Amino acid sequence: MSLLRLTRITKRYGGLAAVDGLSFTAEAGHVTSLIGPNGAGKTTVINLITGVQSLTDGRVELAGEDVSRMGSHERVKRGITRSYQTPQMVRGLTALENVEVGADMQHRMSFGAALLAPWKIAAANRRSREAARAALKRVGLKESLWNMDASALAYGDQRKVELARALTHEPKIILLDEPAAGLNPRETEELGIYLKGLSSEGLGILLVEHDMPLVMATSDHVVVVCFGQKIAEGTPDIVQRDPKVIEAYLGTSETGEAIHG
Repeated sequence: MSLLRLTRITKRYGGLAAVDGLSFTAEAGHVTSLIGPNGAGKTTVINLITGVQSLTDGRVELAGEDVSRMGSHERVKRGITRSYQTPQMVRGLTALENVEVGADMQHRMSFGAALLAPWKIAAANRRSREAARAALKRVGLKESLWNMDASALAYGDQRKVELARALTHEPKIILLDEPAAGLNPRETEELGIYLKGLSSEGLGILLVEHDMPLVMATSDHVVVVCFGQKIAEGTPDIVQRDPKVIEAYLGTSETGEAIHG
């Protein structure tokens, strides 16, 4: 059984189809990359998977369960989480506190339970703090930065904070929207190594990315979309040699060979 299965998902705005009958799967323990030119519908796909936008047609399944009509919060509880093209830091909170915001979602209490057992609030707060610390260690953010205002951190460090926050949701799959944007070559290389490490732990990763060296070095499977439709999929080696992909996205050199960057 595939971890994530999309069956002919479609999103229309009037007569325009931003995503048009797209189907593919993503497996646990694998990095699946979704690539395509600007305006191909990649971020819309992430929004449809996470419930930020509603489907016009089609079906989204997680571990065999239909989540197509669930709200975003329900999908997070089921194990779907994401990052954004621009890191979303809560201003005025430290890096650690930003990650605790994510951890708190796993330890929510009803008002009645909190009123009748206030000591449980303190216990939940401790669990959230411990989970946030563990996540920051997991993504490799220096401990000296944990108590700094997250909005003042370097861009690459903000990316780590956002990834740590996503990991506190205890996801089955994490959807990353251009995580290498704004990173220098060393940080991008480290990101690739880290993503492979996460997938080796059994986490499913759906990567939307324009950095082709990162995609080709990191991915187990690549899906290529253009104008909201799938035009190719397969291993990185197969996809980067597909004539339709070369024409639509990767471009060609003067000799007609695929450009891999």
